[in-house]
Amino acid sequence: MQIVIDISKHIYEHAKEQSEDSNDEWNAMRAIANGTPLPKGHGRLIDADEIQFENTEFDTYGDYCIAFDAIDQADTIVEAYKAESEEV
Repeated sequence: MQIVIDISKHIYEHAKEQSEDSNDEWNAMRAIANGTPLPKGHGRLIDADEIQFENTEFDTYGDYCIAFDAIDQADTIVEAYKAESEEV
């Protein structure tokens, strides 16, 4: 399962250092409990707000091709879901 969680930088840094501070552990547990599960089979996740278009009017096939290319070239934030049976 993959989830998206929102935790403080402090808790994240402590988790990376394998901190034994119980307060940080509880905060991390709350963040996990309140996280957003990603659905199985999801595609790659990108920051669509980072994509900039000079022309926001898509009137022609070429305009749509430009938009699709921009989406394809956007940086990936989370890789697409792969079932354990699909992993090499």
